[in-house]
Order: sequence, then structure tokens, then C-alpha cells
Amino acid sequence: MSCPDPSTVAAALRYLKKLSPGVINRGSGHYYYAHYYAIQAMVQAGDDHYAEWYPLIRDALIVRQQKTGAWHKGKMGVTSYETPMAIIILATPHRYIPIYQR
Repeated sequence: MSCPDPSTVAAALRYLKKLSPGVINRGSGHYYYAHYYAIQAMVQAGDDHYAEWYPLIRDALIVRQQKTGAWHKGKMGVTSYETPMAIIILATPHRYIPIYQR
């Protein structure tokens, strides 16, 4: 697998930052899924990008967390995938991104 073109990476980062903070605070139908990949992009982009992005998503996730500790309850009160996705996003300062583990 080849590395992406640096101009493509720069354009993608500009696009994500242009959408911020709206994309972080309001979200979309695939909020947790999108932010799982956005935080990976920021980690790969380097410390400056990550240091700018992480506090925004961290604070937004803390606001979304329910009193039970979960991030969303699906049908029948069962916690759905949002909780583990939020935990993975929040764990990035510790470099716990599963796809990078060997």
C-alpha cells in the first residue's frame, strides 16, 4: 500500500478543520464512526494537528456521555457501539488505536 499524496492529505485535513467545530458538536448520523477515523487522521498528521483536534472531540464526547457512563442506549436499553467507539477515541492520548496494535 503506497502513501497518499501529501497534497491530498493536506486537503483532507483542511476539509476536516473547515467543518470544525460544527462536525464535532452537532455531529451526523455516523458521528462516532466518523470521529474514529478523524482522530486517526489527526494522529497520522502529527502532533500539532492532533493537539488542536483532540481537545475539541474529547470535550464534545464528555458532554454526550450519559450519567450511566454510556454514550448511547439502543433498543431495550442495551448500550450500542457508540460507547466502545467513544472510549477508543478518548484513549488516543495513550496511543491505543486498535488498528495500530500488532
